[in-house]
Amino acid sequence: MCTSHVSRRGLFRGAGVAALTASVAGSAAADPKPLSGPGVTLRWLGVAGWELIMNGRRVLFDPYLSRMEYRLPGSSAIDERAPLATRPALVDRTITEAPELIMVSHGHWDHSADVPHLLTRFPGARVVCGRGTSFLLEACGVPRKRMIVVRGGENLEFGGLSVQAVPSLHSMTGDHAYLLPGELTDRPRRPRTLGELVEGETFAFQVSFGTSREVLLFGATNYAERELAGLTPDVLVASMTSWKPIHAYPSRLIRALGSPPLTVASHHDDMLTPLDSPDLPATVNTAGPAAFRAEVAAAGLVTKVHEPTHLKPFVV
Repeated sequence: MCTSHVSRRGLFRGAGVAALTASVAGSAAADPKPLSGPGVTLRWLGVAGWELIMNGRRVLFDPYLSRMEYRLPGSSAIDERAPLATRPALVDRTITEAPELIMVSHGHWDHSADVPHLLTRFPGARVVCGRGTSFLLEACGVPRKRMIVVRGGENLEFGGLSVQAVPSLHSMTGDHAYLLPGELTDRPRRPRTLGELVEGETFAFQVSFGTSREVLLFGATNYAERELAGLTPDVLVASMTSWKPIHAYPSRLIRALGSPPLTVASHHDDMLTPLDSPDLPATVNTAGPAAFRAEVAAAGLVTKVHEPTHLKPFVV
């Protein structure tokens, strides 16, 4: 844990609370004011994907940019037989600098499908993932030596950069079911459809850049509350798909993490409209962050909720 947390909490619960409360009502399009001390640059890649940069260190989380068609014709339901049709050229135009690490929260197509291409393009990068996702990546041609396979609870050190793997849970459907569940015990055949990219295990990851900033990222709208004990991130990146099946999702999350100063909305676009489309801004679900703010405030808690813009870097 960063020793800076004690002073951060003291400031946050004192004079900082008034400033953060006032800022919540500000424009969603405005960049958040950087926290005290050196900042980390975040860039939303769409869906649950993020790029984090600080002091020349660069990591990716759930980088999915192909945004392929996933719906049944004439429906919003997922077509498990839809072909995997990644768009490497689009990925290359968007990710131009080599990351040293790629973290994958779980195996679904909208989190892992572009990772094999990124690992091929950037031969110095490694991927941090769970066992099930590692089998899927291996089936897509990723060598095992490029993988760091976690079970949950690890805090990995990379010389001034650390990554903590936090066991987590996937979002649920309205009838309390999991989407495309499945656990792999061995390498399958090379996936050809998005339905073959099953969830496997789900993790959140807390990224720490030395002692200056901790960012906790979730790839799904759910969590195992007991696994968050002791975590006090400076920045929470929270998935904001529907949480109707999850009891008190926003307030329990913010309370469990000790009211992080900043919460960044994630996974709240249509997952489909190309990143270079002029229609992209209209695909962002602003109702999710608004509901998140309201439920946190109703519980008497405080965190500033920032709504990012696709591919626009901001410093926190």
